[in-house]
Amino acid sequence: MVRLDRIKVPNLDNFSLTIFIVSSLTSTEKERTMTEMKNNIRQRPNGTWEGRYYDVDGKQHSLYGRTKAIVKDKLASKRAEIVSGNSITETDLTIEQWGWAWMQTFKAGKIKHSTMDNYESDFRLHVVPYIGM
Repeated sequence: MVRLDRIKVPNLDNFSLTIFIVSSLTSTEKERTMTEMKNNIRQRPNGTWEGRYYDVDGKQHSLYGRTKAIVKDKLASKRAEIVSGNSITETDLTIEQWGWAWMQTFKAGKIKHSTMDNYESDFRLHVVPYIGM
């Protein structure tokens, strides 16, 4: 990559001379530029901001917000989610499989046994027969 710097030099006759300096980017500048390209935050024509990121499968997604700072925060939290492994991606799981896995992963041991029994019963009787297959 090449960087183009412009320097204005005042002249004695109230004219200014513009000098263009062409130099290659240092490795740190290349990394920063690539990071900025990966962040890919832009202002949309309607005034809102859009941030793009890639999930673990390499699929591109967009986040939206009213300000650049909001989108930057959303991107940071989404990246942290992806790095920690808590990111949800498309799978071939059915609603029933996902529901049982959710109860065992996020509820078992954290709620009363009777509450867990109620969750399991409600899920088995009211969710699985209608949308869980």
